[in-house]
Amino acid sequence: MKKMKKLILMSIAIFTMNQTFAQKIKYARVPAVIKKAFVALYPTAKASEWELEDENYETKFTLNDVEQSALFDKTGKLVETEVEIMIGELPKQAAEYLAKKQPNEKIKKASKITDANGVVTFEAEVNGKDILFGVDGKFIKIIKSK
Repeated sequence: MKKMKKLILMSIAIFTMNQTFAQKIKYARVPAVIKKAFVALYPTAKASEWELEDENYETKFTLNDVEQSALFDKTGKLVETEVEIMIGELPKQAAEYLAKKQPNEKIKKASKITDANGVVTFEAEVNGKDILFGVDGKFIKIIKSK
């Protein structure tokens, strides 16, 4: 249990750091190893946007009409993926938390985040903040949106 909690907290720390220092970059500035890794994982997708987040590279893309993003380290290793989900797909406990703690706020969008170790977290964007939940729907943290 402690190991799982540690992995979740590490994932959140990485995610939070990446949220803080992102800057958009042109495709030409993306290293070849990153482009190759992206194409290997998503051969039919076309990246719509690239960002440099500290030393990591994030691309946003649409695959099968679903908005997604993938974060790679500088060696081309996948760090995490984020897939937009329907708001109703948030875990029940997360939905209950939001109804109680944010009763007058609308959820703008929801996402499922999976890190390289397979640890899943959920994100609900509410009023300019990203509210993170564990796979069980338990509240983890609130961070300011990009």
